[in-house]
Amino acid sequence: VKVLSSTLRRGFISILHIFSFMDAVVEEELGKIVGILKANVPELREVRVYGSYQDGRWDQQRSDVDLFVHVDVISFSSEDPYSRAKDMIGSLGLSHKYDIFSCSRYAVDTLNADMGRGNLGENIRKGRILYKRGSSWNPISILRELF
Repeated sequence: VKVLSSTLRRGFISILHIFSFMDAVVEEELGKIVGILKANVPELREVRVYGSYQDGRWDQQRSDVDLFVHVDVISFSSEDPYSRAKDMIGSLGLSHKYDIFSCSRYAVDTLNADMGRGNLGENIRKGRILYKRGSSWNPISILRELF
């Protein structure tokens, strides 16, 4: 019984640690954003959340949530699927500010610039993958199954 209760306590503490910096509303909104991108942007390669929200420094009152969107090609036309998806995301009425940084596969190598808060590319690489083309792993659905 002692071993079992210790294991349960450790598991509960691990779950608490995971959610100590994650916000349920933000996680749900991230799922909606990724859903819109997946449904409307055929060139979508990857979506990551990075920065203060991901590394536990996020302040619900003052911080935004940083997203990296990697697509094959970015067009600056309002008819571009990515531009339309961003408009859809903007109309969701989200509870927090989301800073969406997009990059095409042709410019991804330029992400090693220091943007005043360290190396942007390194910060993005440390981020959590929300979607990756060809991957069936979905962290949002896994979190929903836990609760």
